[in-house]
Order: sequence, then C-alpha cells, then structure tokens
Amino acid sequence: MSRVRHDLVTRIWRGRDPFLELLPNQREAGTGITSQDNSFFASTIEATHPGIVVDVGAGEGGSTIAFARELRDRRMNAVVVAIDTFLGDATDWSNDESFERLDYESGRSSLYPRFVGNILCAGLGNFVLPLTLDATTAAALFSRLGIAANVVHLDAGNEAASIRSYLQAWWPLLVSGGVLIGGPCGDTDQTARREYQSFFETLSVEPVYKGGKVRVLKPGGAAAPMASEPATSVPTGAETPASEPQPDGEGTEESRKVVSSFRLGGRPVGRPETR
Repeated sequence: MSRVRHDLVTRIWRGRDPFLELLPNQREAGTGITSQDNSFFASTIEATHPGIVVDVGAGEGGSTIAFARELRDRRMNAVVVAIDTFLGDATDWSNDESFERLDYESGRSSLYPRFVGNILCAGLGNFVLPLTLDATTAAALFSRLGIAANVVHLDAGNEAASIRSYLQAWWPLLVSGGVLIGGPCGDTDQTARREYQSFFETLSVEPVYKGGKVRVLKPGGAAAPMASEPATSVPTGAETPASEPQPDGEGTEESRKVVSSFRLGGRPVGRPETR
C-alpha cells in the first residue's frame, strides 16, 4: 500500500480500510469490466506525477482501474480516490435497462460490490480508496480536511446542473499545475460540451477535447512536464519529493487562502481555509 493511501485511510476512514472489512462474496462480485482507457489518462499521470487522483463517478470502476493501473505500473506513491454513492443517478433511475443494471434488492444496489470486485480482481486494491459519498459532499469533506487533488476526473454525465456543480465543487480543490479531465464530451454530447466550455471561458482557460473527454491544465503553478518526458517514479510506500502543491484561491483573497498544510505521504498538501 502506498503511503498516500495509508494516510488517507487514516484521515478519511479513521483507519478502517474499506477493502479489509469485506465479506467473502463481496470480493468475488466483480464483472470483469474493461478499463476505460483514454489517451488523456496515461499522459496526465506521466506529466503530473500525482499524489492524489480523484475519480468522481466511479461506477463499476472502469476509469478508476485505468488510472490505478498507471500508478501501479510507474510504482508511484499515489492513490485514486473513487467517489460515488454507488446508488445510480437520475439517468439510471429513469431508464429501465440502466436501472436493472443497478440490481437493487431490498432497497440496496449491487453496484458497490461489483466495483470492489472489479478493483480487487484487477489487483489494484493498494492504489484505490473508495469514498461512498456524492460528488459535492466529498468535495466539502476534502475542503474541511485540507486535502487537495493533483488530478480530477469528472464523469458528470450530460445533465447541465450536475456538470456545473461538479466543476464548481472540484476546481478549487485542484492544485495549481494540476489537471482536470471531464466527460463525456464527444461530438454528440453538446449539452455537456457547452457547460465545460462556458465554465472554462469564464476562467480564461483553454480546454482540449479528445476521445470524448475534455482536459484542462490549471494555471498558476509550475508548468507540468510534457507527456513525452519521462516521469520520475517513486517506489511504492516511499516518500515523494517535497513540493508545495497549492489549492486554487477561488474568489477573492479575503474569502480563501492557504494558511497551513499537512504532510500526506511525504507530500505537503495545502490546506484551504475560508474566512
């Protein structure tokens, strides 16, 4: 287990690793889902050398597996925090076929056991930490604990309101020089594309669209190396090089600023505080 994951288990889960308290049948519930590999995923991990990757809307684990595999293969001291209620969203509940995939029984969905099974079957448990909260509640928790993310992936669907709320919640928690990836954002996803475009135009940030996703580099920090440059790998559990990633000071200087930091797996992480 990476030191970063261990520290987040301590801070978020009070030391109770959710993967260590599973019933035997929960470990075998995976469906063998194919990871949702995207060209942005590998290049982003290589360029940013993240400590914390946030995957919002983890579902059955396709994108989580893709990110975690990159961390494992590069032996990085890092973790993917997989955020989802694992209860389905409005699209799932309003579509008969999607609702059936949630496999509800006695009012409980089987999506979370399937997610866990997929992660463990892929051998990636040491690089993934589930957080069973909705996106905005999880963002509020990160803010309260002073945890910033190096990479944020938003699977926000096509609902305009959801996309806006996800962006408003997670952009301030992304470090300067970090990367946000959002989607679906293909040619047929016009509503989603307009919402992303509108949000980033307000910030004077230029997004890049490719493979049904949008990718944005957050300005204000040291520029991330080009994806073609080799990233420096750190053995699992070792401390990462000291650096000072800072959450963005959204709003005015009076409303938000970094006042202290805690050390997460050897990596200082800015603690935002609202006055």
